[in-house]
Amino acid sequence: MEKFNSLIFAGLVAGLFSSGTAMAADPAPANETPLQEVLDSSMQEGLQPKGDDVETMRKQIKSEAGVHDLETIGKKTNNPVGSAWMMWFQNDFTVMDGDASEHEENWNSFKLQPVMSFPFKMGGDPWNFIVRPVFQFQSFSFAGDRTTGFGDIAMDIAIGPDRTDGVIWGLGVANIFPTASEDEVGQDKWQAGPAVLLAHLAPKVGGFNVGFFAQHFWSYAGDDDRPDTSLTDIQYFIQYRLSKTETLGMAPNIQYDWEADSDNALKLPIGFGYQNVTKVGNTPIKYGLEFQYYVVQPDDFGPVWNVRFIFVPVIQSPF
Repeated sequence: MEKFNSLIFAGLVAGLFSSGTAMAADPAPANETPLQEVLDSSMQEGLQPKGDDVETMRKQIKSEAGVHDLETIGKKTNNPVGSAWMMWFQNDFTVMDGDASEHEENWNSFKLQPVMSFPFKMGGDPWNFIVRPVFQFQSFSFAGDRTTGFGDIAMDIAIGPDRTDGVIWGLGVANIFPTASEDEVGQDKWQAGPAVLLAHLAPKVGGFNVGFFAQHFWSYAGDDDRPDTSLTDIQYFIQYRLSKTETLGMAPNIQYDWEADSDNALKLPIGFGYQNVTKVGNTPIKYGLEFQYYVVQPDDFGPVWNVRFIFVPVIQSPF
């Protein structure tokens, strides 16, 4: 399975994004607060009620405040070093082909990523310390045989300024631990390397979120019979802010395997997808669907196209 070394790495990348937790409070009953206070409250939030009586205004304020809070949460979910806690579920279904295979194969990777953010101060400014483990369940087929099991565990640790828009950046360490239950869905190597984030998040609707989150993995221990690893993974994102909670665009992962020959080293996808933030009960939920096509793929065997689905409940931060 050495020729598939770079392929297995694709299941180890955590995707794209952190999240917020602020929720709108329900306005008080109409008979408890005078009209002027309602208007003052709405103006402080930047809302524009248009009703001609207090109750109508309250309903409009409540509705717009909910969107306002979901917009804030949506911004935080786009920041990998943001302040929110969340439970990230992601599924990737990938169709693969190449000279080494007689027909198309497929690979399914289901990931669970708890995202935990710990605030601290640096130079008087708010920062976040992010811990993001990635647990994987893989199902991989080749030459008519399918292997299913738990994959290697990845762990990202990073710090960055606490911002919801504008220029954001972060630095960290990426790790992979050899925990796979089957040889075909893991590498049996301890791996680590640097992680760098640089992006600009649009403050208003109509702008673009653009940036990248780059990681590199070197193996430093593990089974001597398995090949060494040296892989660069760059998740880039270009997303248009369609509304206060919706985005259109792509966030695929470019990978370059420095241990492979030049014909099999690069995976370069492009994509198009939709993401939104809503509420289920009192819980904010981010969800999205993206189709990705690989314009460059390994000659021997590699991904041709991929469908990614995310489902992300936002968790109340303990801080």
